[in-house]
Parts: sequence; structure tokens; C-alpha cells
Amino acid sequence: MPSSDIRTITGSIVALVTPFAADGTVDFEALGRLIDFQISSGTDGILTLGTTGESSTMTDEEDDAVCAYVVERVAGRVPVIAGSGSNCTETMLRKSLSYQRLGASGVISVWADVQPALVHEMCRSYLEGDLERATQIQVAAIPLIRALFCEVNPIPVKEALAQMGLIEANYRMPLCPMSDAARARLVEAMKGAGLIA
Repeated sequence: MPSSDIRTITGSIVALVTPFAADGTVDFEALGRLIDFQISSGTDGILTLGTTGESSTMTDEEDDAVCAYVVERVAGRVPVIAGSGSNCTETMLRKSLSYQRLGASGVISVWADVQPALVHEMCRSYLEGDLERATQIQVAAIPLIRALFCEVNPIPVKEALAQMGLIEANYRMPLCPMSDAARARLVEAMKGAGLIA
């Protein structure tokens, strides 16, 4: 059983998206699929309600519901970190996990949303001293990583997950669907990474 102590979290921590239904509500069924996909792929920890999770567009009630759902679905299989950031300084200070004074080793990754097993392998390789393998993985992923940030996060990564059939690419304002040119770039990078045919 992995430790829930943030000071001992190492490896690949995914910055998980928050899937939304077409009507803008949280798609908990899709969220469950994403969690299971991440854990079965070797992800070492899950960050929910970060910027990739579009937390700045969510109400406190939605934050609470998503956090509770993630913790329940993960069921202790990996550590869970709940984001406490906000566009409002007062809200951020109210929410912020004395954890700011504590440290952890690893990465919180948007890339891990689509290739969790590979990011896990990269982190494990690095932590175990195989810098050559870790570097190979990182360098090979550069085209995909760049495509995942060709527009404002999390627009491309949600589109990528939709291309993989894991969620629908729905957003909350002011976010919007990708441009056709950016989507074509992302699809090409995903094909190059073997994520889609």
C-alpha cells in the first residue's frame, strides 16, 4: 500500500483533468474511468483540482464532490493530492493542504494524463539511477508534450483524451474547443507516439 504522507510521494503524479458532460456538469463516470486508467498504468499519485482540472471554474461544492469521489474511487491505491489554488488569493490561502512547507520527489504531469505508464517508467528510471533511460523517454516525448501545450491547458489534453475515447472534450468558459490547426498538430503527435492509429 503506498504511503499517503506527501513527504514520501515519488514518481509520476498525474495532473488529472476534470471531465465535464455536454451540459457542463462534472462527468463522474468518465472521471472514474480516468482514475482506473491511471492506476492500472502505474501512476504513482493523482493530483485532482489543479489548473489542469479547471478548478478555477468550479464551485466549492463541486470541488468537495470531486475530491470526495476521487478519494473514494482511488481507495488508497495511490496517494491523492487535492489542489487548493485559486484566482482569488483569499480563497487559496483558506484552502491551502500546511503542506506547502513539506516536500515530495517526482513530477506532477499533464503528459501523464495520456501516457501514464511511460511517465511512471521515466520517473522510476530516474529515481533508480538509470538516467539514460529516463532521458530517452523524455526526449522521445517532446513532440507530444509540445502538442499538449500548443493551446491553453487543459484544452489540448482533454482533446487528446477524447481522441483516445476516454472522455468527451467539453470545457467550461472561458475555455473552448481547439482550433482545427492545433487539433491536427495534436493528432499527428499522438499518432507519432502510438496513442491513436
